[in-house]
Amino acid sequence: MTSLEKMQLTNNAISGTIPDLSRLLRLKVLHLHTNKLSGRIPDSLGALTLLEEVALSDNTLSGTLPAWLGGLSQLRVLNVESNKLSGSIPPSLGRLTRLSTLWLGGNQLVGALPDSFKALTALQQLGLDRTQLVGSVPRSWSSMNKLTKVWLANNPQLGGC
Repeated sequence: MTSLEKMQLTNNAISGTIPDLSRLLRLKVLHLHTNKLSGRIPDSLGALTLLEEVALSDNTLSGTLPAWLGGLSQLRVLNVESNKLSGSIPPSLGRLTRLSTLWLGGNQLVGALPDSFKALTALQQLGLDRTQLVGSVPRSWSSMNKLTKVWLANNPQLGGC
């Protein structure tokens, strides 16, 4: 299975933690959403540098968003919404310049919106609803010219520009 490029195991009631997938070095698409996965997002996924899509939404993943996600330079889609992730959004996500879709909503994320997101010039959809983010939308985000949809609802401590 080391030549596997796409793994789509969605909506299968898979439980437990995400296993070590670091041997799947050709993996480009990882869809494990809508299962019963728990635990942290494993550091071993950081070795999968060809990943273009990661969808881990609708599970019960916990812990923080790993900073190493910012090193997955081929990533176009990152969807981890509706989990139990906590902590702040790592500024390293601003290095994902190919990212077109970023869904982080429905988690227990705190802190300010990262100014580093201004580098996400390919971003078209951004979901940050249902979190505990604070502050205001950075003016620097105006450089995200391709952004067509933004979800910021249900963030009572989040203001405008």
